[in-house]
Amino acid sequence: MLSNKSNSSTPTQEWAYVGKGVSTFWVWAAIALGAVYVAWFFIQPIEGAIRRLDRFILLLLPSELWHWTIGGGATHLEIGVLDRVLPFSLCVLWMLASWWIGRPSLQLISCRLSWLESMGISSLFGLSLLSTATLFIGLAGGLNRIALFLVVAVLCCVSFLLQRRLRSSPNTTLRIPDELLSHGQTATWLWRLLPLGVGVLVVMYIFTGLMPPFEFDVVEYHAQAPKEYYANGKIDFLGHNVYANMPLAIEMHSLAAMVMVGGQDGWWLGSITGNCIICLISLLAVGMASGYTARYFGRKIGWATAAILLSAPGNILVSGCGLIDAAMGAYLLATAVCLQIWRENRTPLNTEIRAIPASPVLACFFAGTAAACKYTGLVFACAPAVLYILTFIYPELFRRWPAIKLGLAAVLVCTVTVAPWIVRNLLWTANPVFPLASQVFGNGNLTDEQIARWNKAHEVPKSANGSAYDWPALKAALHSLAGKSEFLPAALVPLVMIGVCICLAKFWQHPASLPLMLGIWVLVVWWFATHRIDRFWLPSLPLFSIVAAAGMRWLLIRGQSATVALVLLVTLSYAGVVSLTGIFADSRWFVSYDSLRKDEATDKTPGRLPQGIGWINLRLPQESKILLLGEARAFLFEHPLLYATCFNTPPGELVLSGRNREEQLKWLRQNEVTHLFVQWCEIERYRRPGNYGFSQWPARRDIQAMIESGVVRPVAAWPVPRQVTELLEVNYSLPLNGD
Repeated sequence: MLSNKSNSSTPTQEWAYVGKGVSTFWVWAAIALGAVYVAWFFIQPIEGAIRRLDRFILLLLPSELWHWTIGGGATHLEIGVLDRVLPFSLCVLWMLASWWIGRPSLQLISCRLSWLESMGISSLFGLSLLSTATLFIGLAGGLNRIALFLVVAVLCCVSFLLQRRLRSSPNTTLRIPDELLSHGQTATWLWRLLPLGVGVLVVMYIFTGLMPPFEFDVVEYHAQAPKEYYANGKIDFLGHNVYANMPLAIEMHSLAAMVMVGGQDGWWLGSITGNCIICLISLLAVGMASGYTARYFGRKIGWATAAILLSAPGNILVSGCGLIDAAMGAYLLATAVCLQIWRENRTPLNTEIRAIPASPVLACFFAGTAAACKYTGLVFACAPAVLYILTFIYPELFRRWPAIKLGLAAVLVCTVTVAPWIVRNLLWTANPVFPLASQVFGNGNLTDEQIARWNKAHEVPKSANGSAYDWPALKAALHSLAGKSEFLPAALVPLVMIGVCICLAKFWQHPASLPLMLGIWVLVVWWFATHRIDRFWLPSLPLFSIVAAAGMRWLLIRGQSATVALVLLVTLSYAGVVSLTGIFADSRWFVSYDSLRKDEATDKTPGRLPQGIGWINLRLPQESKILLLGEARAFLFEHPLLYATCFNTPPGELVLSGRNREEQLKWLRQNEVTHLFVQWCEIERYRRPGNYGFSQWPARRDIQAMIESGVVRPVAAWPVPRQVTELLEVNYSLPLNGD
C-alpha cells in the first residue's frame, strides 16, 4: 500500500529573503562578472568567423527572418499550413490521454503542487504507460488501430475508476500567491514582456516540432525504427540496425502515431506527429521546472525559469528535430521533484507505519522510464534515485520492516518500465543491454571486429597523449560547459554560479539543492563514462535551470529586478533568432509538407533530402527495392530497402563479395533487389582514422567488377557524380542456369 499522507505547506515565502544580509558590494560584483560573461559569451565564434553577436543583426531585419519561415525564397517550395492540423490534433489527443491516464499518480502522493507540476507529473506518468503498452502491442504483433485504441480506452477507464476511488484525497493544486516585491516602472514593463516572449517561443517550438525529420540520428534510427516496425506490423529484432535494439520508450509514441494515421503512408505523418509529441514532452519539462520554482520563489521566477530553458539552443535542436535527450531530461526532472516532495514530508519509518511512501516510489518509476528512453538513464536517474532513498533510510534499513519494504520497492519500481526492454534484448541477443557490456553478456549478432569498433566509437575520448582524464581534456570540457557550447543559453552559467553559492550557504537544505546534486551527478557521469558530446549532458539542463532560478531570486530581492528581466529578454531574443533562421532545426514552418517531402539538395541549394535521394523517391517505380551500401539514413527513402548501419554487416556482403556472377544475380533476385545505391562519401568518411569504421566491402573495384560482369549497370539519367554516389540497376535480363 502506498501512503498519500502529506504535511506540506506553501514554501514560497520561506525562501523569499534568503541572502538578504549580503552586502551591496557582492551584489554589484556578481552583476559585473555576469556582464563580462555575457559579453564574452556573445563574442565567441561559432561557425568560422561568425560570432553569436553577429546573429543579433538579423533582429533589425524582421522581413529577412520571416523569409526563412516560407522557404527562404526557394521557388520550388509551396506555402501550406493546414496540413499541420492532422498531426497536431493527433498529438494533442495523445497528450490529453496521457494526462488523464496519469492523474491517479497525483492523488497517490497528494501533495500541494503548482498546476504546471501536476500536469507534468501526470502526463509523464501516462506517457510512460502508453509507451510500454505500445511496446507490448508491437511485441505481440498487433500493431493496428483497433488494438491500440482498445488498450488506450482500457487505461483511461482504469484511470477513471482509480480517480473515483481516490477522490477523497485533498486537492493537489497549489495557488501561487502574489509577490510583495516592489519594482520600478522600467522593471515592471520588462517583466510584462517576459511572458509574451515565453509564449512566442513556445509557439516556435511547436511549429518546429511539426517539421518532418531530417537530423542524421533521427532518420537513422529514432524515426527509422518505428517506420520499420510499422511496415512489419510488429516489433522484432532489427539485425541490420544496432541502434534500433536499444531502449526506445520515447520512439514508441512515434510508432503509436503511425498506427493512428494508418495506411501505406502512415509512417510519414506519424513520424511528424511523433516529433511533435517529443517536442511537447520537452515543454512539459519547461512547465515542471517553471512550476517548481514558482512554488518556492514566486511567479516571476517561474516565468524566468521557463525563459532560461526555452532559450537554450540545445533544447531547440533536440525538441525540434525529434531527438530524445530533452524528453529524457523531463523524466529526470520528475524524479528530482518527487524526491524533493518526499524529503519535505518524510516521517520516521517506524513499525506503526504500514504504508510505503508514494513519492519516492513514483520518483523511481520516473527514473526507470528515463532508463527506458536511453541506457544512460540507468546511471543518470536510476542509480542516484535508489542511492538517495537508501541513504535516507539506511539507519532503519536492516532494523525496521517499513524501511526494508521501501528499499525493495525503490529497486523494483526502477526496473518496471525498463524491464521490458531488458528482457526483450535478453531473449533476442542473450545480452540484456545489447550492444553494451559485450565482454560480459556476449556480442549478440555482431562480430568481434564490429563490437571493437562500437566500443572504440563510444569510449571516453582520449587526448593526444592517450589519456582520457588529463588536464587538457578537462579544460576543454569546462570551456565548453562554461559557454563555448552552442547548447547553452546566455544567462545560465552566471546565474547557476550564484545559485550554487546560495545552496551551499543553506547546507543543502535549499529547495534547489537536490536538483543541483542530481545535475552535478549527470555532469560527473558525462565526464567519466560517456564520449562527451553535448547532447549527453543536456538532460541536466532543467535541473540547472532551477539552480539558476535560485540565483535570479537572490538578485530580485537585492533590487536587481530590471537587470534580471533585461538579461532574460536578451537571451530569449537570441533564441528567437536561432529558431527563425533554422540554425539547429528546420524553420520553414509555412512550407507545405508535400514540398518538404520532395525537397532535395543540389550543388547550389541545401535541402531536407541529400542529393540523389529525392531523385530516387520521385523517379524510380514504386515497386523498386533498393540495396543501400554506406547510406544509413533509410527513413528518407520511400521505397522498400535493404540497408545496415556502419556497425552492422552490409546486406549481401557474404554473397556479393568475391562470388561469381551467377551467385550474385541469384541472391539479388531472391531478395527482389532492383537497384544498388552506393554512398561512397559516407563509406570513406566512416573509414577515416578515428571514425566509426566500415566493412572492407564494398570497395570501388568490387562495384566496378559487378558492372563489368553485367550483374548491374549504371542508371543513365543519374544526376550525381559517380565518385560521390552511384545508383545501379540490377540486370534482370541475364539468364541464370536453370532458367
